[in-house]
Amino acid sequence: MPPEPNLGSYTTTWTLPEVHALSMVFADVNAVNRAEYPTVAALERECLVRLGRPWSPPEGTVTGSATGC
Repeated sequence: MPPEPNLGSYTTTWTLPEVHALSMVFADVNAVNRAEYPTVAALERECLVRLGRPWSPPEGTVTGSATGC
């Protein structure tokens, strides 16, 4: 496969220690004030539920039991 269509091969998760330290200093700057915006917590929960659905079994199924088949 030629490298041009595979852009994932050009990414990395490593950063300079200075960049990591700087990002940790400002990690909470963009945090939402939940007292001022209470619907944000509900939106976060809904996002997590939707993200978790592909890995969750269908409702009403038994998992981890040989007798539940």
